[in-house]
Amino acid sequence: MVDHLQVSYAIPPEWQAKLERLAAARNLTSAEVLYEAIAHYLGEDTSRLQTLEDKILVLQEAVADLNATVTQLKRQVIAPVLPPNIGSSPSLRASTPTQPLSYEDVEDEPDEILYDFLEP
Repeated sequence: MVDHLQVSYAIPPEWQAKLERLAAARNLTSAEVLYEAIAHYLGEDTSRLQTLEDKILVLQEAVADLNATVTQLKRQVIAPVLPPNIGSSPSLRASTPTQPLSYEDVEDEPDEILYDFLEP
């Protein structure tokens, strides 16, 4: 019994160029791309397409996990550097994770602290 039949086709040269670029981008042969296209058109489930979709889902989950880890690490790195009264400063609330806070952002007014306890 024959597994596959040999098929000949004639397509415009522009299609052939597009087919070859698509095949090269996906690391496939032109015949494999055509096979998948025909299978998709006929409603056949190709295991390669399902495998790629499964890999995309796994990658999306991995990216979401990495984003959560990066956010958590940013909080851990920024929090120890800042003094405890950080929430009271309006200029600090406007900062973003892409712009790390510096000591100039903290409004501690050291002259008031030093002179409040001295006699006039």
